[in-house]
Amino acid sequence: MTSDWGALHGPAAISTGTDLEMPGRELAGRPGGPYFREPLKQAIESGAIPVSALDRAVTRILEQLDRFGCLGRKAAVRERAIDVEADARAVREIAQRSAVLLKNEGGALPLRGDDLGRLAVIGPTAGQLAAGYMGERAYGFEARLVAPLDALRQTAPTARIAYSVGVDLTGAAIPGVESEAVLEPGGERSWSATLTAPEDGEYTLMVQPVLGGGSDGGGAIRIDGQPVARSGGPGFGGTGRVSKKWSGLLPTTDGRDNARGAVRLTAGAHRAGFSASSIGEGPLRVRFAWITPAMRRAGIGAAAESARGARAAVVFAWSGLGGASLALPEDQDELIERVAAANPRTIVVLNTGGPVTMPWIARVSAVLEMWFPGQEGGWATADLLLGRANPSGRLPVTFPWRLEDAPARAAGHPERMPVTAAPGATGVDPNPPAVRFTEGLAVGYRWYDREKIQPLFPFGHGLSYTRFEYSELEIRRARDTADIAFTVRNTGGLRGAEVPQVYLGPSADMPMDTPPQSLAGFVRVELAPGAAGRLTVHLDRRALSYWSRPALPAV
Repeated sequence: MTSDWGALHGPAAISTGTDLEMPGRELAGRPGGPYFREPLKQAIESGAIPVSALDRAVTRILEQLDRFGCLGRKAAVRERAIDVEADARAVREIAQRSAVLLKNEGGALPLRGDDLGRLAVIGPTAGQLAAGYMGERAYGFEARLVAPLDALRQTAPTARIAYSVGVDLTGAAIPGVESEAVLEPGGERSWSATLTAPEDGEYTLMVQPVLGGGSDGGGAIRIDGQPVARSGGPGFGGTGRVSKKWSGLLPTTDGRDNARGAVRLTAGAHRAGFSASSIGEGPLRVRFAWITPAMRRAGIGAAAESARGARAAVVFAWSGLGGASLALPEDQDELIERVAAANPRTIVVLNTGGPVTMPWIARVSAVLEMWFPGQEGGWATADLLLGRANPSGRLPVTFPWRLEDAPARAAGHPERMPVTAAPGATGVDPNPPAVRFTEGLAVGYRWYDREKIQPLFPFGHGLSYTRFEYSELEIRRARDTADIAFTVRNTGGLRGAEVPQVYLGPSADMPMDTPPQSLAGFVRVELAPGAAGRLTVHLDRRALSYWSRPALPAV
C-alpha cells in the first residue's frame, strides 16, 4: 500500500496498512514529513510503533519486487499473452461511453455527408491525441496513439478535411539565445542569456528534450529569477528530468517531450536562466522554445480563415491544471469565438479533466466533452463525431457559468481556495490556511441546488443523438427500501443508451439541513429505434438513510 504524495500526517500510518510513503522527501507547501524516516525511527525506538509493523511493510514491498523478478530471481511466467486488440476494443468502448454530449443544437452532430465534403478541423489536440495528463497515468503503446484527425481521415477516407493547429503547443526555438544544448551522459549545464520580448503579453516557454534510444533527462527555464518551465510533469513543480514524453499535455510535433509554462512579460530585455541535465546512457539534446503573442494571433487568424470556407468547423480545445480560473488557457476562448464568427456550424470537442467556462456557448452549435480519453481516444472521438457511436455519458460534476459560483470560491465562505500566484511565481504558500468545509452536506451539485445557482451544465447532464420518452411511473415502497419503475422508449431514429437518474429530497422529519435533492440511484439501458424497456431503480436502505452525527450509524 503506497500513500499519495504528501498525504500522510504521521508515522502511525505504517500500523494501519501503509507500506510506502511517497515521495519520501519534503514537499514544498506541505508542512511535515517525510514521516517514514526519522519520525518512524524515533517512534519504533520509543515503543510507540512495534517493530513488527515495519517488518510487515518491508516484507510486502520485497514480496512485490520478488514477484516481478527485481531481486535476482526469474519472474513468474505469465499465464497468457496480453490480447492487445481485445484490450484496445474495451478501452475504445470506455472512451465512447464516457463522452458527454453537452449541446447539440439543430442536430449539428453527428457530422453529415455534406459536412465531410468541406470540413475544417482545428486545434492541437485534433492533430495529436491528448490521451491523458500529468505523470499519474498509463503511458500505453505509443504506436497506438492515433490522433482524432488521423482517425477521422481513416474512418472517412473520402472526406475533404482541412487542418489548422490554431493555438500551437510546439512553438519555435527562442531567438537570440543558445536554445539547443547537447549533453553527454551524466552531463549538467546551466547558463544565462538575455531574452528579448517583442511586445507586452503572455508568453509560453518550453523545455523540449529528445528522449529514447538511451537518452534521458531534461531541463528548466527561469525568467527574471522565477521558475517558468521544468521537465518532469506539471504536478509538484516538476523534477527537472523525465523518462517519458508526458511533461506536458502533448509532446512536440517532432516527437520531443514538452514541458511548458506561461509567463506575462513586458516588451524588452529579460534575464533568462537555462539548465539541462543528462541522466541516460546516450547523449541528450534539449531545445528551449517559446510561443509569442504574435505567433498565437497568427495561428488563431489562420484557423478562422480555414473555418470560413468550410461546411462545418470542429474545434478541439483543452485545459490544464486549472488554478485561478476555469477559463480555457492560451487564448482558446478567443480561438473558438473567432471560428464561430466565421462559421455558424462550429462544433467544440473538449479534452479537459473537469469543468471549464464557456463564454462562447451561445455561438456554437455543439459541444462534446471527451475528457482525456485514453490510448484509443482518437478512434473513439472519430466514432462519436461520425455517428458510428452514440454519446451516452453523463456529467459526474457540475459545470458552473463562472468560477465564483463554485463553493470553493463562493463569497463569505472561509474554505474557498486562495488565488493562485501570478504567472512566473512559485505559487507555494509555506503556511496555507486551514480548509473548513462550512457548506456541510451541500457538496458538489448539492451546493448549486441549495444556493439556487443555475449552472452552465448540471451534474448528470448528457444528451444523445436519439430521443427518449418516459411513461408509466410506479413507486413501490417497503419498510426500508423502495423501487421506482417506469418505461423508457427510444422515439428517435438511432440506437442509443439512456441513463435514468432518481433523486430524493429530504423528508419532513429529518432533523438536519439536508440538500434539496441527492442522487439515489440510476440505471443504463440501450434501446433500438422504437424499442421500449421497463426499468426499475432499486433504492436500498442506505439510499433512504441520512448521516446522524450523534447516532453515527445510519438511521
